[in-house]
Amino acid sequence: MKINTALPLIISILLTIGFSSCNTPRFTGQTVMHKATEAGTLSVIASGYGDLKFVSVKNGIQNAFRNILLNGIPRSNQSTPLLGQNAESTYKANKRFLDNLIENETDAFVLEQKNSKFEFFKINTPSSEVQLLINLAALRSHLEQNGVIREFGF
Repeated sequence: MKINTALPLIISILLTIGFSSCNTPRFTGQTVMHKATEAGTLSVIASGYGDLKFVSVKNGIQNAFRNILLNGIPRSNQSTPLLGQNAESTYKANKRFLDNLIENETDAFVLEQKNSKFEFFKINTPSSEVQLLINLAALRSHLEQNGVIREFGF
């Protein structure tokens, strides 16, 4: 008798956990160089996730900036992390500042933005791609002025 009453409870708990884990968007690192640009700028294409267009576009922009800061963009003029060799520890030491930058201040560094059409398929499939031209020199200067990274050569 106890098994009969416990089984539906266990099944419902497992289903709840399974469905709730499907709703968490993931950071995928899908940011690639778009085209070569002049010094001080960076052109990238980033994938964004979300069930609404503005959510997926914002997520794509955040993915781009997170990659520039922590990983660099292969085959670009910023192929190494902007935060330096110890990017992860630098990020952790300045987490509040950098999280705020990624969440609220990226518009100040975006020179051009082109959004692809929006198509929501499922949570872990990109909904849109965002082409960005980023003012890398201004971003670097902002990080230097706020003590996150050292000035080049010092």
